[in-house]
Amino acid sequence: MKNIFYTLSCLLFISTSKPSFSQYSHTREMLIKEKLRESCSRKANIHLNYSSTELPVSSTISYKDLMYKSAQSHGVQLYGLYTNEISLQTNYKISEFTIENNSCFFISDITFNVKIAPNIFIANEAAQFPCMRQKVYEHEMNHHKYFMDALNAENANLQRDIKEKFDYIPVKYHHSDVPQITQFVQDNVSRIQNNFVNKINNRKAPYDKNLDDPRNTAREQQACQNELFHLQRLYQR
Repeated sequence: MKNIFYTLSCLLFISTSKPSFSQYSHTREMLIKEKLRESCSRKANIHLNYSSTELPVSSTISYKDLMYKSAQSHGVQLYGLYTNEISLQTNYKISEFTIENNSCFFISDITFNVKIAPNIFIANEAAQFPCMRQKVYEHEMNHHKYFMDALNAENANLQRDIKEKFDYIPVKYHHSDVPQITQFVQDNVSRIQNNFVNKINNRKAPYDKNLDDPRNTAREQQACQNELFHLQRLYQR
């Protein structure tokens, strides 16, 4: 009898430990959620490219137009101007992972294209004099050099900012819709671009300031004294 009782009690124990249907469903649901979290937390493939237009040199506008373009006040004798436009454009792919009618979204690939468009302007009054034209061109090319040096120096910071935002999208977006993820991308790209441009401008600002110091420009133009006299008369008209 002892043996029989023992066997029955074991059988009873085993049968009562079987999971109920609700327990099975809950476990299955948890497994699905874990699979979704794991699948949509995968790292994005990030690419960063740079491109630049040719550096055009224009001498078709007057010094007054240059002052307007540079927001300089009247009375400043502006012979040249350097400008550069930076844009950060993106192409990306939003992918969807589905399991048993449950799905989540993630960014599988994203490419950043940094495009720069530099320009050098020489006032057409100054361009009439060979020596002055050359000195103004050299001066503006130094501004271009400072810009490119700052751009290259900030490249590592740009890569870091991109990785921080786009290596993995926040979990809260995994179950969003595509427009919400698109908005997330656009907002963060705008912040990254503004931060990138500000850092470049701050890095090159001291060099630009020293280059444009009146004492330095006077030294630059010293070899063109004869032309400078006639050029200043044109500016006084």
